[in-house]
Amino acid sequence: MINRLQKAAGSLASLFLGYLSWKWFKGQLDFGFNLSCVILSLGWLLLTANGVGGLFRTYFDRLSRLKVQISMTFGMFLPPWSSSRPGTRVAQSAIFHRSPVCLVTSSPLPLAASLELLGWLAIYFAYKRNARKFKQQGHGPLP
Repeated sequence: MINRLQKAAGSLASLFLGYLSWKWFKGQLDFGFNLSCVILSLGWLLLTANGVGGLFRTYFDRLSRLKVQISMTFGMFLPPWSSSRPGTRVAQSAIFHRSPVCLVTSSPLPLAASLELLGWLAIYFAYKRNARKFKQQGHGPLP
């Protein structure tokens, strides 16, 4: 019963994040661009990190690999964009002065984006380590 509830919650979260991502692509999110990049990346990171154990066990399935690869690709490219858009004058001036205290006090978005990138890199290296456990055959990987 609990497993079914977890799967239902994960599916609903995936649908909601897909909807938010679609609105982001169309430019219809009500947040600022920088904040929406960080929020979407964090959502995909939490969703992927929550289901990574099951996705790694079923690595032989193409859909399981796609779930990790698509969310990882989308999530890794959002945080760098969050600090490179023109709306980040305060964060850019803090980066220009190279003061970590000024960076943290002026805007938490660059720090959050950096932490998200570290999380995505951890998932990426775990994904690559898991891929080595499977042997590639003509029709796909096998344990």
